[in-house]
Amino acid sequence: MFAYPPKVRIPAGTGQWYVFSVNTSGPYNLAKGNECLVLQTPYVGNAQYPYVAATQLPIVANDVTQATSAVDIQLGNDVMPFHQPITLPSSCVIDLFYSSANVQSLAGGVNPPPSPATNIDIMFSPRGMIAGPLSAQGPLHFLIRDLQDATSGANPWAVGSSASANPDTSRGDRLILTIFPQTGLIQTFQVNLTDVVINSTGAAGSDGLADNPLSFAQTGQSAGQ
Repeated sequence: MFAYPPKVRIPAGTGQWYVFSVNTSGPYNLAKGNECLVLQTPYVGNAQYPYVAATQLPIVANDVTQATSAVDIQLGNDVMPFHQPITLPSSCVIDLFYSSANVQSLAGGVNPPPSPATNIDIMFSPRGMIAGPLSAQGPLHFLIRDLQDATSGANPWAVGSSASANPDTSRGDRLILTIFPQTGLIQTFQVNLTDVVINSTGAAGSDGLADNPLSFAQTGQSAGQ
């Protein structure tokens, strides 16, 4: 079953991507055996076998010595065999707004809550590596926090007392989920809530805001949970 319409690149590595026709009866389902996948638009790159009139069939195969005989097929995303998807508890969410800057950039610029953020798709190859352009990214740090805290607009980096300018109103735990694209490794780290610097000036002191909440994840100094 295809999670998304599959694509083929002709020739492999350098050619144009073509999308296969959409199955109007539902998602793509392939039985075992020989399969036939039809392009939405005809391939016209092979001068030896050009696509002819619409009433005639296009060439669907050619000599293996031709440059276009090698193609890349992208079948879309699916759960790996013998693996089950892991879901967060119903009270936990990933808050993109307070995640690392590169995560926010991938989301197209995250707006402050309660404005919705763009979803981020992270695809893994069967060997556990990050696939696609994200593989060139540095570590991706995602904030996991309590759903009620996220929807209430509570600042997860606030650590001050109730009488301070930045009171800590978070009721649930805060964790950093880090994905290392170059290896596919996934770890969780504690949030560093140390407050010994005034963030706006860099001077020593306390302003009720964590100085570098992602530092444990960035340095790997905190034990994974």
